[in-house]
Amino acid sequence: MRAVDIAHLLAELMENGAQYSPPEKTVDIIGHRAVDGGYVISISDYGVGMAPDRLEVANRLLASPPPVGLALSRSLGFVVAGTLANRHGITVHLAASASGGVTAEVTLPPVPRPGRRGSGRRGSGRRGVVGRRDAADPPGRCHRGVDRGR
Repeated sequence: MRAVDIAHLLAELMENGAQYSPPEKTVDIIGHRAVDGGYVISISDYGVGMAPDRLEVANRLLASPPPVGLALSRSLGFVVAGTLANRHGITVHLAASASGGVTAEVTLPPVPRPGRRGSGRRGSGRRGVVGRRDAADPPGRCHRGVDRGR
């Protein structure tokens, strides 16, 4: 269930980015492992952006979404994303991006993995203690454009 919810959360954010970007532009997705063993995914678009007050409202919806039935249709994607994020201890924060669009930063908490000492716990933050990467871990960085089917 966790993987399905995370996929749905990311799809909501990618869809928003694609919807508000020019057709010839991509939505950039970059990820990296966090020092605490979690994972951070940034989704950036090249769209029209959001006014600071709208970003503030959207971030409040993402942090504390109302029940889905009470959400305004214009903000429904943020409510759904916030509900899915809160279900799994995931944080989502929107900010203006250098390109003029919006960047959504999704922070996944560490997941304890059986048989690995220190997994899911905060360590000293030194490289190799908590932040190490082995063959079973996903690559440290990836960059992909989202195909919007246009």
